[in-house]
Amino acid sequence: MGRRFAFSVAEAIPVAWKMIWDARLVAQKKETKGYRPSTNYYVTAADVENQVRELASATAKGKPWSEAPLAWGRGYDGIRISGNVQGAVRDWLFNEVRAGRLQSHNFGRGHVSGARFRPVGVPLHEAELKTFEMKEKRAAKVAAGLPSRPTHFSKSGYGGRPACSKPTACRWRSSKAWTSRKWERVTCPRCLKLKGTFPEPKKEEEEA
Repeated sequence: MGRRFAFSVAEAIPVAWKMIWDARLVAQKKETKGYRPSTNYYVTAADVENQVRELASATAKGKPWSEAPLAWGRGYDGIRISGNVQGAVRDWLFNEVRAGRLQSHNFGRGHVSGARFRPVGVPLHEAELKTFEMKEKRAAKVAAGLPSRPTHFSKSGYGGRPACSKPTACRWRSSKAWTSRKWERVTCPRCLKLKGTFPEPKKEEEEA
């Protein structure tokens, strides 16, 4: 059984938030075109929860919170904290939103999971604005009775790699695109430009 130690989740949560956001501000100043720079402009409940656990790990080792590292995933020595840490973090975040100190959004999904938080007045990153724009366009298409996403051509048919995509070492995930081997169903303009480079499928190969 692990050694017990006194630890206040309520006191750790605002400290964890400040540690994360201070690091985000530093990263914003050093921003390059690296992997997902938009993550430097918001904090999630999972980020705060993981940082709280890092603070608990520091406490268990007899170290001050100022010496706790920034959380990267779940690297906090498996420290177990009694109570619902996730719930406490979410409650604190939304209380801060209601108090007008934080703002949040979740791309209109209507649930807390994946919600993005930042201090009031901090603008959304360009990538987030593009996502909102894309969702608005999709919603307009649905309202007009049109497909919300383009249908790509694929020699494999439904679930295959779109003809307009570049080959990569990663496995294609069919959930990301609508595909068909029937050209009359294809609406992707880039795929349509490639129509002459693909032979028409044999009748017995076409989807039902």
